[in-house]
Amino acid sequence: MSGSRVFRGISKRVVKVAPQDPLRQKLVRIYPSNRVLTSALYRSVYSRDGSYFEYKPQAIVRLGQIEDALALIDFSRNEGIPITFRAGGTSLSGQTVGEGIIGELRTGFRGISVHGGGDLVSFEPGVTVNQVNAKLSPFGRKIGPDPASKSAAMMGGVLSNNSSGMQAGVIQNSYHTLVSLEFVLYNGHRYDTSKAADRERFGRDEPKIVNGLLRIRDAIRSDIELRDRIKRKYRIKNVTGYSLNSFLDFDDPCDIFSHLLIGAEGTLGFIAKATLSTLPIEPYRASRLLFFASDQDAARAVGDLAVINPAAVELLDYASLTSVVGRVGVPAVVETIPTGSAALLFDLAASSSEALELLIEGAQRVVDELALVADTPFSTSAKERAQLWSVRDGIFASVGGERAPGTTVILEDVAVEPIHLGELVSSLNALFDRYGYAGVIFGHAKAGNVHFLVCDDMSDQSRVLHFSTFMDEVIDLVVGLEGSLKAEHGTGRAVAPFVEKEWGSKAYGYLKEIKTLCDPYGLLNPGVIINDNPNVHLEKIKAIKIIGDNTIDKCIECGYCEHVCPTRYVTLTPRQRIVAHRSHLSLLADDEIDEAEQMWREYEYAGRDSCVADGMCATVCPMGINTADLVDHDRSMAKTKTSQFVAKLAAERFSLIETATRGALVVNKRITKVVGNRSLEKLNTHFAS
Repeated sequence: MSGSRVFRGISKRVVKVAPQDPLRQKLVRIYPSNRVLTSALYRSVYSRDGSYFEYKPQAIVRLGQIEDALALIDFSRNEGIPITFRAGGTSLSGQTVGEGIIGELRTGFRGISVHGGGDLVSFEPGVTVNQVNAKLSPFGRKIGPDPASKSAAMMGGVLSNNSSGMQAGVIQNSYHTLVSLEFVLYNGHRYDTSKAADRERFGRDEPKIVNGLLRIRDAIRSDIELRDRIKRKYRIKNVTGYSLNSFLDFDDPCDIFSHLLIGAEGTLGFIAKATLSTLPIEPYRASRLLFFASDQDAARAVGDLAVINPAAVELLDYASLTSVVGRVGVPAVVETIPTGSAALLFDLAASSSEALELLIEGAQRVVDELALVADTPFSTSAKERAQLWSVRDGIFASVGGERAPGTTVILEDVAVEPIHLGELVSSLNALFDRYGYAGVIFGHAKAGNVHFLVCDDMSDQSRVLHFSTFMDEVIDLVVGLEGSLKAEHGTGRAVAPFVEKEWGSKAYGYLKEIKTLCDPYGLLNPGVIINDNPNVHLEKIKAIKIIGDNTIDKCIECGYCEHVCPTRYVTLTPRQRIVAHRSHLSLLADDEIDEAEQMWREYEYAGRDSCVADGMCATVCPMGINTADLVDHDRSMAKTKTSQFVAKLAAERFSLIETATRGALVVNKRITKVVGNRSLEKLNTHFAS
């Protein structure tokens, strides 16, 4: 690692101390000072999330309970400063960054309670999917949403993005398993939909919102064409815009609004608590990997496999398969498949071993009729299944880790009716070839949902325009197939300019009306979902500065590391330590030397000295990055600087001692003649001290 790259530009001159931040002064009257973060360091590390955007906030407030959120909403309204609520920050579409105040939820809001023998679970937004499932596990239950980031993704984001995953499909997501919500409106009013009194109060005290929702409900229901379009679009995964299906699924405005909050990305209100119905855990499982000659063959086989009701079916195109060749656990057969092949990885799940055997027998009959170029046998052991699923799980790490230093990983997700899946995958691959992207495609084939991943140098404006043209064609492709531009990652800023194109002007008009009804001052996560800027997806793109270490530079800032970091509630997380280095380099490149120095001084404790260097981050990082290596480097550089300072100080002091000693020797010679050797011994003792 290049020390000069990390520490370059740090000078010895006195740094000007900025006057007390007036915003901070106001916030610390409401919150303890250690929960209000306004320094250059914290504003930089909270300017980024798992997406490719960078929006520097004015302040970060670490919220601990619902009263804190209420106070922040009131403060926002009174001061006219926007707020963005942020939990895990793993979102990929730019919905957890903003230029106002970040209301951070992961340091608080960690309550979980199980009800009805595990049939229901209530939780606050600052807990992860895995933490909720850990509470449910003794009851043999789990929640429906199962995003790939479930170890790090927090429930606030899962609800606000209506996340699904490999098995949730379109019926086990947050929207369809929601029982009740506790939420706060823009005006500071707080409601719990599980309480009859609150539901009645909502109808009485929010006439503008209620009447507006009822008007939209009736207009949609009377518009046969739009009503049928909404039904059709929600047969597949769809999180583009707001949940318009709520106007068809529910009559009561309180139910409509609570389901609009699911997938609203914090733009309509604050979710303080939720209760979901749960699902039984089916402990007996079998997995199998099937290889086909082409994408179309693999896509057609999804319908064949559907008759056995697999728990999950994952599609992997040829590029995604070859990206994992050589990784530990990947079956050797992957290296032998013909060029252009594609694969389906499917999972069977049952409540007993006997039931699983029946599923396997039925699946085998289906597989026998498929035209395969290769396959693996059914695997029922946990170890064998883990090896098969490592093919799927290793794609993100392989592509992200092998990208050119300084380039950005962009992961998008779209969905179409499964019947159009083959055409979608083939067309995306053709676009990769046309635009020179070494892209990969993988995803939840059972639901017609695929993720595609490309890497590009987004610091180069010509490459940004290149990516823009590519995305324009992707948008046209998906809309032309009556698909969803966002299937499960949330609209964010990445797709906000295209919401109207997907939904049409009439439906988009209702979406805008919903936003205005629920956020009349435009202070709740502005610019997300509804945005009139046609180029917002191409602006404020974060710089991936090269730190100088081949491993650390692989970081894609996904946030998977944060939930295991011992200092995550106190100072910085592994991701934030890396972001601090990149932000520091950006400040130096922009000649913002004073701010860079102020930032680095704070980093010395928050990032360097507070890290326990246990290496736990490496165990969960998709790239295998041990941020302790970066911190060890920081510490060694600090020791080097300290050693240089001590050596210089010692040399200066030695020079003084040497001068004094030489003077003493001269004096000694003169005094010897006068007082003799006995007095000389006393004088030598004095000089030595």
